Amino acid sequence: MAEVDRIAVDERRDVAQQPELHDHAPSLSAADADHRSSILSCEFKVPASIYVWRDADADSNGAGTDTRADGPGRTIRIPTHRLGSSVLKRGLIALAGSAALVLGLVAPAQAAVAAKYPGQVKCPVGDYQLCIDGGRGGFTISGKTFSGHANAILLRNVRNVTISGNRFKNLSGATGYAAVHVKNSSGIVIRKNVFSNLSNRGMMHGVYLVKTSNSSITGNKFSSITGDPVRIRDGSKKNVVSGNTFIKSGQYAMFSEWGRLDKKEVCGSGNIFKNNKYGTGYSGKKISLIRWGGRGGGSTGLPLTWGNCKKASIVNKGGNTRI
Repeated sequence: MAEVDRIAVDERRDVAQQPELHDHAPSLSAADADHRSSILSCEFKVPASIYVWRDADADSNGAGTDTRADGPGRTIRIPTHRLGSSVLKRGLIALAGSAALVLGLVAPAQAAVAAKYPGQVKCPVGDYQLCIDGGRGGFTISGKTFSGHANAILLRNVRNVTISGNRFKNLSGATGYAAVHVKNSSGIVIRKNVFSNLSNRGMMHGVYLVKTSNSSITGNKFSSITGDPVRIRDGSKKNVVSGNTFIKSGQYAMFSEWGRLDKKEVCGSGNIFKNNKYGTGYSGKKISLIRWGGRGGGSTGLPLTWGNCKKASIVNKGGNTRI
């Protein structure tokens, strides 16, 4: 059993943030601890989400796995064969309806296990659905639908994250900022997503970049968005908006910069808008393709003005087509 004890340490960074995982660690027993080929079994109560032991060999040849649970609070038993030739690992159990699904131990079509991303944290006030703060980055969020809340994704202090092939629809609320809200980050790729029906009491955006640089927004479709579909703020630089389609979206421009320049926020630089297709603004009237250096308006008590930077922070590089 010494080998089992050694590998009981979970190397996942975020487990420390979820004490309930430790509270439900499985209790291991063996009919014959000295005989390494005997059957090992784990029995424990199933919460909504828990890490459990799994047999590495079962991943490759499907040997000897039997998992059953009727629902939360019920007992699940996992026999694991050929202990001597395998290395015990941890797998993720999630309840889908009344069934417990074990990642890697059931057919892919049956395993509807929610993804867990590096740096994922509990979301702050603001009605977000998925929040990342820090972490190693280098991953992709794809194939998901976000709806029914004020906001969808919040990324902070992260690098090299891709958001691709998702649907953001029917987002609305008093705290709404954007479907994808990014702060103090770089290397963010937002591509081939669909943004539709986004609104709030003020101006809801599709993508909102704050202090974010060297990122790209390409091949997305934006439709029926009350605020400017792409907005940058406070020193965001070297971001590219290209190959997107904008339909009935925006209050002032398809791609705009605004900030509290009266409160020491700063202008960005080197941002590019090119090769996009566009229609009217949200009101059905023509609006600008780009606006930069915005300040005032809203609750600031100042008149809204544009061009308040020494140099244009967003440049239209052409190739844009009206539809």
